[in-house]
Amino acid sequence: MGRRGGMTQSDQDDLRQDILLALLSRADRYDSRRGAQSTYIKFVVQNAVVDRIRAARSHLLLINANAAVPDIAAPIDPEQHLILRIDLARALASLAPPLLRVVTLIAQLGSPAEAHRASAMPLCTFYRHLAELRMQLRAAGLAPTP
Repeated sequence: MGRRGGMTQSDQDDLRQDILLALLSRADRYDSRRGAQSTYIKFVVQNAVVDRIRAARSHLLLINANAAVPDIAAPIDPEQHLILRIDLARALASLAPPLLRVVTLIAQLGSPAEAHRASAMPLCTFYRHLAELRMQLRAAGLAPTP
């Protein structure tokens, strides 16, 4: 995980420690009636990774606080647009079918509420998929701009 993200050995060690602390601090929340232990561990690990990514990004935002704020209405650079499309295509290609279905419905219908109505999924399942989708997109480096 750390090697693919270009992390230093120190960052990898910090991430492992964050994951271990997250697992230990949330161990009492595991309920075997709600799902397999491996599934619970997967979500705790994913949340720890996303938290680490957010912390790194917020640090970069603080470092770049004096940089010029981009004009939101300004057209996006064609090269940046192409890079964004490539990153998005990679992220979408790695999604599980239920998550891909959610993102496709939202893209087609324009809102999560409309997508849920069209999906015929139970509400909790749909929003669990939506939360997982957001987490995977953020982990892939695709996050909403502030």
